[in-house]
Amino acid sequence: MLTFAIPTYNRAEKLKVCLDSICEQIQGREGFFITVCNNKSTDSTALLLQEYSRKYSFLSFKNLDDHIIKQNEKGSWFHSVDMANSSWIWTFGDDDVLLENGLQKVVNTIETHSDLKFLHGAQAPRCMGTGKLYKADSLLKLCQQFGWIDTCSFISSNIVKGDDLKQAYINYANPEYNKGVFAQAAVILEQLASSPAALLDYPVVGLQDEEMTEDTKKRWFQEEDHATRYFYTLDAIKEIIKRQPVIPNKLPASFFRYHGYHLWERHFNDLLAHYDHIQTSVHPDTFEIIKGYVELVAEPAIRKSILAAVINLQDVIATLETAKSRLDVFKKVNGAIIYGWENIEMGRMSKSSVEEISVD
Repeated sequence: MLTFAIPTYNRAEKLKVCLDSICEQIQGREGFFITVCNNKSTDSTALLLQEYSRKYSFLSFKNLDDHIIKQNEKGSWFHSVDMANSSWIWTFGDDDVLLENGLQKVVNTIETHSDLKFLHGAQAPRCMGTGKLYKADSLLKLCQQFGWIDTCSFISSNIVKGDDLKQAYINYANPEYNKGVFAQAAVILEQLASSPAALLDYPVVGLQDEEMTEDTKKRWFQEEDHATRYFYTLDAIKEIIKRQPVIPNKLPASFFRYHGYHLWERHFNDLLAHYDHIQTSVHPDTFEIIKGYVELVAEPAIRKSILAAVINLQDVIATLETAKSRLDVFKKVNGAIIYGWENIEMGRMSKSSVEEISVD
């Protein structure tokens, strides 16, 4: 009936917690499976998988011969899904957990609503707490209500008809999708845009870490460069529109919601954080990328606000750049005075053989 498909890399301890949470709810049931693809981990992941496959007949795994980090190659995400052979596939992150009664809630939903092809199982921190099922006759409409990224991008919330997810993953290597960070969300929307979909507002998935760990930060920002790749989200949306005729050229602003704000607002925050941290100029092309949302947003007032915000941010950063430049010049011209005074202060405070004489 359903397979949990888990990609993993160098998280043996977290993977164990994840597997235990799932195995506990699968054990004793018929038709439930786990497939794990190990992206050539260097820790004890391979040994753990051997142990669990001996212990649980419903768990199978695959070890990749090479560690794959390039987004346009078939890595552990792809293979964990490709290994599955069931009516439904639930993609799951190796650092997440299946919460108590989560599996039964999902099973009840997909059995009761047999027309569904996509189900979002809410992550506990993002659950609204209503306990309701929000159903739409198409995934597109669900994304327009709750936001495309919030609906499709969290791996452990995606429960998809097996054949559809496998068909969707054929396009995973599309360069317009995988140069950004939301390739999975892109291929799912392209494949299932007109299919019945629902959001289960019940906490079925939990996080093992409430805050991002140093290991995750290293993966996201150094190895996978998520900070830069966020800015290619617009390219993915344009590619979906081009490839999927049912998706209109202009979408409501709600489609672009992401964690309580909009994608362009996320970009603004990232630019400010970048400038605060690096103190270097922002390339003009970056502002042009954000302006690109204007052509995709349906509401005229929102389009105007995006343009106004881009102009304001450009002015603010330009002002900061000018002030920084003036400060650098001041330091250069007046360095002798400034640093000379510091030398006097340091000399006065340090122990010395020079006699200090009071002057009336």
